[in-house]
Amino acid sequence: MVRNMFFKSNFQNWTSGNETIDYFLRETQLSATTKFNYLEWIPYSSLNVIEFIGRGGFGEVHSAMWIDGPRTKWNTEKKGWERYSNVKVAIKKIVDTNVEDFTELFTELKAHLMSNNQIVGRFNVLRTYGITYNPETKEYMMVMTLADDGDLSDYLQKHFSTLTYIKQIEILYDIAIGLTQIHKSGLIHRDLHCRNVMCQGIKDRSQGRGEEYRFVIGDLDHATLPIKDNDANKYSVYYHILHQRS
Repeated sequence: MVRNMFFKSNFQNWTSGNETIDYFLRETQLSATTKFNYLEWIPYSSLNVIEFIGRGGFGEVHSAMWIDGPRTKWNTEKKGWERYSNVKVAIKKIVDTNVEDFTELFTELKAHLMSNNQIVGRFNVLRTYGITYNPETKEYMMVMTLADDGDLSDYLQKHFSTLTYIKQIEILYDIAIGLTQIHKSGLIHRDLHCRNVMCQGIKDRSQGRGEEYRFVIGDLDHATLPIKDNDANKYSVYYHILHQRS
């Protein structure tokens, strides 16, 4: 595939400074089948306006402006990628991870990649773009789509009094699509709750719909293959997003 050949020929032009990271990123590029299921090395110098957002049980998140932006499509004439520049992204640091132990980082990135390869008409799982390195803190971090409108819990607190049945169905539909992506990849989330269903503002001026929201699933730290139920000899999946206290 031409794009994969481009990736391979470009290996000499970048390095993360760590052989394990380089190998991981290159493997995703060589095996890529779509523009969604590979990762790239993102120099920290290409990120600016970095601001702290919050810290959860497994990660610390900052927002940033990615100057180069993600690759959008392959230009067959120029034989190169076109990019969408100056995109706001999220930078996630895996908390309490040894600087040389990338297990948690790779696990979450792989889960996102596998899910992003199962697009069901739209994105309802946070898309990951690649890995960067903060030279000051000496930490590798994952770069992903920024959901800058908070999470489902924030949204419900803000809009509960005006929440219609139609909007409730739309929210559940988004979550169902996200879970479908995850399950089609062969994984289960294992930690789904209101705080890791993220809210993204979308402006669709072409249809005169103003600002809308899409709900996407994130935090795939715990995503694994299903665990076999020895008694029933079936795979069991339990969801508890409804009636959950955040």
